[in-house]
Amino acid sequence: MWKSGLWGPTSLLVEGDLANHLMVIVEGRGVAQLGLDQGLMSLGLVGPSEVAGRWSLLDGQLYPTSVTALTPMLVAAFESSGLTLLMNLDPGFGYPIHR
Repeated sequence: MWKSGLWGPTSLLVEGDLANHLMVIVEGRGVAQLGLDQGLMSLGLVGPSEVAGRWSLLDGQLYPTSVTALTPMLVAAFESSGLTLLMNLDPGFGYPIHR
């Protein structure tokens, strides 16, 4: 579990970084943003039971957007290699997390 604090904007995912974690929001809210030449464009909010970082399930991908905490957040972070292994070993458990 990962928890953000109140000390300022905290990025869960950073646009352009290697996509290596899938995150399930447990508590709190964040905003997905895309960097453009003119600044940031907000794509929407993420909140409890929503998933961020789906690109991590494809090897070698980069996060196409950033997700920044708007409130303190509690997030379950799954390393993509571990989640892929779990999906192969026990599809009944791994695939529901993927959805």
